[in-house]
Amino acid sequence: IFDFSPPEDIDQIKDTLIDAVQKQKTTSYEGISYNVDGVAGWYSTTVSPIIREGQPDGVILMGRDVSERVRAERQRLELSIAHERVRLLTELMADLSHDLKTPLTIINASLYLLERLENPQKQQDKLTQIKNQVLRLEKLIQDILTLSTLDKVPQLKRTSLNLNQMAREIE
Repeated sequence: IFDFSPPEDIDQIKDTLIDAVQKQKTTSYEGISYNVDGVAGWYSTTVSPIIREGQPDGVILMGRDVSERVRAERQRLELSIAHERVRLLTELMADLSHDLKTPLTIINASLYLLERLENPQKQQDKLTQIKNQVLRLEKLIQDILTLSTLDKVPQLKRTSLNLNQMAREIE
């Protein structure tokens, strides 16, 4: 089995074999393995101990290629993330359109009233209201620009990681 496994997975495989024999219980693990042609794929391996007269006498290993399932799970996850991004973007656009319309409505109403008011104090109040709404619009636009730069973050390179091996190294 070790000839068909990446070196970084050997400790996990040994632990699985020892666990199956000591507990006299079938166990399994999933990971990258190589077929006889040297092509890598995801395999689910079941380890079953052979018990004779109450004592361990060996193990039976059965590997099954689950590469298609793993690939399908990754695609399903990527599709789910894409759907969530579309949903969030749609929600953001609806919120933004509402948030932009509100100050514009207040500005328009204030301008309408400003044109018809003769009292200088009331005119000044309407001008202050307009200035506040313009500042609100400026802040919203700045927030939109900030959000647009966040979307341009470079894509991270993702790789597989053996968490068991990493935990052993940290330990």
